[in-house]
Amino acid sequence: MTQQVLHNDDSTRLMDYRETLEKLCQQLENSMPPILVLNTICKTLAHGLQMQHVMIALRRSEDGEFDVVAQHRNEAQGDTSPPNPPKPLRYPIVHRGDTIGHLLLVAGASSMSLSPGDDHLVSEIARRAGSAAHIICITRDLQHAREKLVLAREEERRKLRHNLHDTVGPTLTTIMLKMGTLRDRVREDETTEAMVVELREQAREVVTQIRRVIYDLRPPALEELGLLTTIQEQAQQFSVGNLQVTVQAPDFLPVLPAAVEVATYRIILEALNNVVKHSHATRCDIRLRVAESLLIDVTDNGIGLPDRMQAGVGINSIRERVTELGGNCSFQNLPSGGAHVSARLPMFQTTEQMVTDAPIVRMEPQQISNRDIREPIKVMVVDDHRFFRDGVRNVLQTTDDIKVVAEAATGSEALDLAAVHQPNIVLMDLQMPGLNGIETTQRLLRVSPFTGIVILTMFEDTDSVLAAMRAGARGYILKDADESELLRSIRAIASGEALFGPAVAKLLVKYISSLEPSIARSVFPELTEREREILAFMAQGLSNDDVAQRLGTSLKTVRNQVSSILSKLQVVGREEAIARARAAGLAR
Repeated sequence: MTQQVLHNDDSTRLMDYRETLEKLCQQLENSMPPILVLNTICKTLAHGLQMQHVMIALRRSEDGEFDVVAQHRNEAQGDTSPPNPPKPLRYPIVHRGDTIGHLLLVAGASSMSLSPGDDHLVSEIARRAGSAAHIICITRDLQHAREKLVLAREEERRKLRHNLHDTVGPTLTTIMLKMGTLRDRVREDETTEAMVVELREQAREVVTQIRRVIYDLRPPALEELGLLTTIQEQAQQFSVGNLQVTVQAPDFLPVLPAAVEVATYRIILEALNNVVKHSHATRCDIRLRVAESLLIDVTDNGIGLPDRMQAGVGINSIRERVTELGGNCSFQNLPSGGAHVSARLPMFQTTEQMVTDAPIVRMEPQQISNRDIREPIKVMVVDDHRFFRDGVRNVLQTTDDIKVVAEAATGSEALDLAAVHQPNIVLMDLQMPGLNGIETTQRLLRVSPFTGIVILTMFEDTDSVLAAMRAGARGYILKDADESELLRSIRAIASGEALFGPAVAKLLVKYISSLEPSIARSVFPELTEREREILAFMAQGLSNDDVAQRLGTSLKTVRNQVSSILSKLQVVGREEAIARARAAGLAR
């Protein structure tokens, strides 16, 4: 290597420079974190040799290019450079005979020349940095391999989910529908009828198992609604009692890898759960930004994080999801009060999301409830699976009061056909290419508000059900429902009613029941969980003795907690506390 001598008018050499560099060589022999070793090298050389900029660049294994992993700028040197700045001094960093990086020294205007002894010492430092640099290279390569593995894993999960949803699921549900039709035709033969019924139930059980597998592979709402709509739906669900959750995001997000979508969804969900459980906040703001990375911020106005925070399941989950994608996250209290959770996730690609913007065609409104009952109910089937449309059509053709007037494979096609055929009922799938079922429902009802939309899908998750209801759907049933349930839903909604299948109805009841604890936390944030529980029992009319028996604790403990409740609520007596609890909805 050709060494270049740096010229400087100042010929005075301070002895402590050499001493500093020698001490650095000794430090490299000690146990230090690899990245700290490299940062220490850069800082020490920049100040010891009065260099303007010192960098360490390491080679990437995948393409052989070099990335700067550690550097230090000497502020004392400023940004000035000599009139004819020399090229950076370059010292190879070698590990077992392989050059894995370079130590680069950039001279400033007042930098001194390197004596042969200094040059030898810097070379020795670069040589001894080889082991630390090698560890960093290995760590970086492992992280990149992990990122690729996570990305590949989620893409394969999404692909498997699509295969189950787009082929196996629709084929089985179509077979079930046709078996139902066949059962009605062989009722005179009890043996054949029993065989058909048994086969149909076996197919239903397989569909149920497939649904569970699909749920485990990937959150259904991400496929049904998309990431942004799913987050907005979660914000609606968490906006309970005094807590208001808002979402700020671009109108459209770039196309993201499956792993980044899932991580974003889970991180926000964990952050919201922490807000509800621990913060006693009345406001929570979710913000998504797109730069070189996807930036996630969740901010609340609650009591903030404890001074000695012990990471729980939620925080650890956020950290793990961020780390496996090579991002970073932070948890901190705000000066104005409340907590701030931030995360940065690499997007790995920046392709703009393609969004189908189907034109809206104005349709004349038709009042379904006033429909002439002598005319058949006009039904349009919207589903991207031809076999399933065939199965539904076969079922509906067995009736005299229902007529299939159109079939569509996409949301855009459904809007065009609806303008022509003006159906009374639309059987709408959720997951379709282009416009999904929720977006299509919203657009269709804007131009034809009296059309009855029935969501007919494989999934019964809360996000999809609530999003469908907010979009204006008046029915929501599963594709593996009995054909009699499908016919009953069509007829009921054509008469102006709203109808949800038994499985969906149970889900809604469970969801509504789960809202009460969240309301209690929002209304009485100053109380502990146990105190809120006791206050709820008081609101139901239970005495202290009754509460003690319910909780399996002593009467004295209950009395003490009741006194604490009265003090925290600043009420004069038990009756006033009960009145406030009942007004807040604690009494069941």
